[in-house]
Amino acid sequence: MKRINKREPMFYSNFIRGNNPVEWDDIAEIRDNIRTYMLSGLVPDETVEPNTVSEQNFQCAYTEIDIEENANSSHIDHFHKQSIFPALRFDWSNLFTSTNNTYYGAKHKDNTYKLQQVEFQYLIDPSIENPNDYFKYSFTGEILIKAVDENSSEYKKAKLTKDAFNLNERSLVEQRQTVAKIVKIYFEQQFAIDEIKMHIGKFDSLVEDVYKNLTDLYS
Repeated sequence: MKRINKREPMFYSNFIRGNNPVEWDDIAEIRDNIRTYMLSGLVPDETVEPNTVSEQNFQCAYTEIDIEENANSSHIDHFHKQSIFPALRFDWSNLFTSTNNTYYGAKHKDNTYKLQQVEFQYLIDPSIENPNDYFKYSFTGEILIKAVDENSSEYKKAKLTKDAFNLNERSLVEQRQTVAKIVKIYFEQQFAIDEIKMHIGKFDSLVEDVYKNLTDLYS
């Protein structure tokens, strides 16, 4: 999970103002464009320069696995569930693209973990906070909580977030372990961090953390 800098595109703002949608299905005609913009930064919008930096770089907002733009592999998630927080239904900062996998990510948050309304205030919002302040990674692919004091708000927020999105689901851990090994190989070949992230294309936070640890180890 990584920090996501949200930037509402003009095509979305114009549609909301011009159509005054009430239900989520009211914006069905632009949902593909929303997902494309979040993942790639490219939209049919003259106000956005070509090749602008994307919000998510083709990665799930929560698990950081690589995903495609189509509706078969991903969907637009309401971080604060719209049935509980209807006022945030069209708030751009509340919208993220997540994997469709039911075992982790947004669908696990909403359908399996089923957060209560009061719990959302303790969930790490990647549009506001930097998840890297709360998490670190083991070389074996596990997400670890930085805070030591289990009674601290930092620990409780990190644990709730990790559990709600099931970030240590077995297949995710296995994928991250493989990526950690690849990072080490690239590091030994003296690739720069940005080159490594571009080549791997997923788990940016893990890549950055492993690279930093290797740098500290060999410095």
